[in-house]
Amino acid sequence: MVSWMFTVRRTGARVLAGRTEALWEQRLKIGAKHFGVDLRKLPSSKSALEKVRLAAWLKRTTAVSNGWLAAARHGCTVSVSQFLRRFRLAGHEDEKRFKTALSIVTT
Repeated sequence: MVSWMFTVRRTGARVLAGRTEALWEQRLKIGAKHFGVDLRKLPSSKSALEKVRLAAWLKRTTAVSNGWLAAARHGCTVSVSQFLRRFRLAGHEDEKRFKTALSIVTT
């Protein structure tokens, strides 16, 4: 019985993770639309402002993981943290456009 319960929990976690990732994808599309970014034409640079802006917005509006962001857009999870920190320190989170984008989505 215990092994059955473990299997159900593990399967449930995978289903939940899939739903969560689908939510992150949906939010990414919402953010891209707001910022006027075409996700199919993102610059190849990992530190491109468009990518980092979307990542910062997702981090502020969801519980997205650095791992998912790295897999989706940036590469290495350490890079994601560094790019987000630089974005914040440069004052980009204080821009009107970023703050407006924060107000359109509630978690």
